[in-house]
Amino acid sequence: MDPGWTTSSDPEDAIWEALRQVMTEGALLRRTYLATSGVTFGQYVVLQKVRTDPTVRSSELARELGVSRPTMSILLRGLQRKGWVTRTVAPHDRRGQVVGLTPRAERVLAGVDRASRRAGRSVVRRSPGARDPKVVGALREIASALRHEREAAPRRPGATRRRTR
Repeated sequence: MDPGWTTSSDPEDAIWEALRQVMTEGALLRRTYLATSGVTFGQYVVLQKVRTDPTVRSSELARELGVSRPTMSILLRGLQRKGWVTRTVAPHDRRGQVVGLTPRAERVLAGVDRASRRAGRSVVRRSPGARDPKVVGALREIASALRHEREAAPRRPGATRRRTR
């Protein structure tokens, strides 16, 4: 056990502490393989959002990621300079911009995916218990609970939830 982590006699607290440790170590590992791909965490989050929704508008990205539209505009401008995204006028609302990935960004993300898989496989090889189907099921449940908690969390003032189409 890392000296920075506390133990608890309460089972829920002990599980949460272990989970916090896993999330922290995972975030640090992710930053390492992102850096080797030349991508910052913020850039990666935006690129992944665009990858999963190729019709996303810049205003929706800002809202979903909890940043102001000017901040998102600055981030997208930097991604455009790298040749990773395009911004085009929205077809049904000429005031909006649709953000798309370029083939260069697809290659960058494919490299990140490969690095992620290598790191993940290495972690699993070092953790024989992680192969147990019950562990995999529990991890999926935890991921779902984390997503639910994140979506239910209060937003910064002025931010709104993404509208469904």
